[in-house]
Amino acid sequence: MDREITSLQAGNSHLIDVRVRQNGHDFIGELSIQDSLIALVIHGENSDDRSFDFDGYKKDELQCDTLRESFLLRNLQLQRWSSHFLNSANKSTVAFKAEYKAQEIYLTRGGYGTTFPRNVAAIEIASKQIGQWIGRTAKQDSIIGSFGAAFEADQEFLLPLENQGAIAAIYKIKKGYSLPEFKSEMTFAPSLELVFESTKTIEEATRETKKLISLLSFVFGLRPCVDTVKFHYASTGYARFSTCKSIHWPHKIQEESTILAPYNIMDPTDGGNPWQPIFSKYFSNDFPEREVFDKYEKYRQLDNIEERLLGYFRLLEKLTHKKAHFLDSERLISLMNRSEPFLVKYFNDPKNVRSFLRQIERANGSKYNTEKCLSDFLSSISESRRKDWALGKRDLANICKLRNDIIHANEYSIEEDKIYQMTAFVEILLTYKLSDLILFPRQATDKFVERHPMHRIIEHPPTVRHTNSAP
Repeated sequence: MDREITSLQAGNSHLIDVRVRQNGHDFIGELSIQDSLIALVIHGENSDDRSFDFDGYKKDELQCDTLRESFLLRNLQLQRWSSHFLNSANKSTVAFKAEYKAQEIYLTRGGYGTTFPRNVAAIEIASKQIGQWIGRTAKQDSIIGSFGAAFEADQEFLLPLENQGAIAAIYKIKKGYSLPEFKSEMTFAPSLELVFESTKTIEEATRETKKLISLLSFVFGLRPCVDTVKFHYASTGYARFSTCKSIHWPHKIQEESTILAPYNIMDPTDGGNPWQPIFSKYFSNDFPEREVFDKYEKYRQLDNIEERLLGYFRLLEKLTHKKAHFLDSERLISLMNRSEPFLVKYFNDPKNVRSFLRQIERANGSKYNTEKCLSDFLSSISESRRKDWALGKRDLANICKLRNDIIHANEYSIEEDKIYQMTAFVEILLTYKLSDLILFPRQATDKFVERHPMHRIIEHPPTVRHTNSAP
């Protein structure tokens, strides 16, 4: 392939002839990169003096090269394999063909023999939804007003992340002109950069990238259409890096929609950026609930409405669970410990007695069932918001029953519109809870939810009033 690839962009497909090197020997490969698939087909011959290792059906990584580019494929799985013995008087030769699928692919410039850098200093995500999220700002007016100035980048914000580094919205400024056509132009599409306090491995940086995309999916209301993801290396100061590598993994392109929580949804607090505590909380090491955002994104993409309801309900139930006791726990345990010898002696069955006492202790902590926990959380939402909803506390029992009927495959009858409405209701409650987890102010969450496409499904239908016309 003659055309040089500088980055792996969404929407672009590539079919590339590559060289795969293993055990000091070269093999022919054909690399296919698409939005929905990363595949590598390898052709070659195994003999006494050269071989390609088929060490199981999975490979952690595999590198292949062209004259100008090097590709690193990670998390590969063998899809097809075939071989044929070739007649040879001097040696045993086997021709083979192997096809792998990969979960991720990384591109760096360099070509044959290039060693991939492993210490990632920062990641950069480019997506047109980032510009839609930021909206119109004074910084953009400043960039346009300084058209003739000689600078290549500017930033909308730079927010420190405690013990993690920083996150920034960067404008990469590009200028051009054509004297024959008497025109000049400038573009400054924003991107998000996550700069690490200390360098990370490729695997760690990939996880951080997916974390950021999960957060953006929640804030935007859909998974962003990521144009490019780049890894930067060898930092010598903020936004100054010596090398760059592009990353790509199979994904589904989603349709655009209204950004649910735009950048200006919150007013500045005491001169500070209101998004700073949100990003800091989300990227904190002490935030075990972060995986819930990944699960929510997966459930949101399910086509089956019942599966979506179960997924949303499972997350909401876990996040709102509160434990309360019927009786004082310490006094009850003390009483059971004193009673255990008598019960063992009376029933002559130590194993079942101890099991019975454990059940008592467990039952004592189940004063609040799921419906009660959901009801208490619903009460935390302002009445001014809840009054617009057609569903409320009175519907929680039916929603819990429907969840149980679906799980246990019980017979149930419900109108399709109703199950959609219940699912929307659970998703809206989950949106409130997820917003709380990342310290989103409730006033901003109310605006966020009002823009949510599921909100209109749970609103009261419009009232139609009939008036008598004059005779």
